This record gives sequence, C-alpha cells and structure tokens, in this order.
Amino acid sequence: MQRVLAVSERRACRVLEQPRSTHRYQGTLIDRDKGLVDAMKEKADQKKRWGYRQITAHLNKAG
Repeated sequence: MQRVLAVSERRACRVLEQPRSTHRYQGTLIDRDKGLVDAMKEKADQKKRWGYRQITAHLNKAG
C-alpha cells in the first residue's frame, strides 16, 4: 500500500490500524528446533489426520 499510493509508513499503518512495530518486525529462525520441526512435518505427511497434539505425544513417546 505504501508503494502503490506513495504514502508514508506512518500514514499507511494508521489507515490499516497496524502498529508500526509489527510492520517492521523481522522474524528469526531458530536452528535448535529445526530437527524437531522436520520430524513433526515428516510425521504430519505420514499421518494426515493427526493433529499437533497426537504428533507431539508420538514424538515424546519415541524419545
């Protein structure tokens, strides 16, 4: 919106009712959880009907 309408960040965020701090936020990836996330994605691909709670319980049981 800012680029298309050529308005300032402050004005665009005010119109959209979005705090400027959330507009500027840059998320970071945590490498320590990468193995866990990969295991959860793999299990989710295998067991399509399982939710995150079942996957978590299964991974906790497996160690």
